[in-house]
Amino acid sequence: MIGRMPLSHIIKNGVDLNRKEMSKEELSEVRLRAEWGKSALRKALIACTGISLDELPEQYAQYKEQIATLREYGLGLKEEPVFNQIIEWLETHDGNMPKGTFRNNNRVLKTKELTEEQLASIKLYKMWIKSPERKALIACTGIPLDKLPEQYTQYKEQIATLREYGLGLKEESVFDQIIDWLETHDGNMPRSIISKGGKQAKRVEMTEAEIYEVNLYYNWLRSGEREAIEECRRNTNR
Repeated sequence: MIGRMPLSHIIKNGVDLNRKEMSKEELSEVRLRAEWGKSALRKALIACTGISLDELPEQYAQYKEQIATLREYGLGLKEEPVFNQIIEWLETHDGNMPKGTFRNNNRVLKTKELTEEQLASIKLYKMWIKSPERKALIACTGIPLDKLPEQYTQYKEQIATLREYGLGLKEESVFDQIIDWLETHDGNMPRSIISKGGKQAKRVEMTEAEIYEVNLYYNWLRSGEREAIEECRRNTNR
């Protein structure tokens, strides 16, 4: 176990063991990983990534010696990949994904009103939304791991792990997709047409992202949620 972090879960013969099936040592390892994920030291290590020990922010100066030791093992030297950060988040937030917005009395909180934890949640959410792992997870919804399209086979292990947390098992609703879009596009709805060179672009001229945007617009237009919103609006105006 020299130089490696404790495991967050134990897999044997392709099966993720529950706690009753783990040995005392395995259970201790999983618990240690969970405690580490919630620790103030881990928070300090991540916050100080790329910062020299002599220039640590004042609130983390007390962890200088521990951060120095952890860096000797290769930890905290560079920002973790988004996938790793998502798994850490899931493990330390009862399997819940980070949020893209926070509200109080139905009002979206402004940046200056957010806590450090909420800011971290929004930052990770936005990185996750744009990540290739999320794109692969969504594209492969409902497809067995041994039948993934060739362009996504490189993400087989990540997809398997995310599915263990209940992600990517069924297609996101149009409502969820719209909320994701709004939270990552400054509150702007997807476009119904894409213009290039002053002309409406044909599908063959669009990028994959632009095709997704247009499809989302029309899926939302036909959705039950939009119909319900419009009905409420009509009733209000009567």
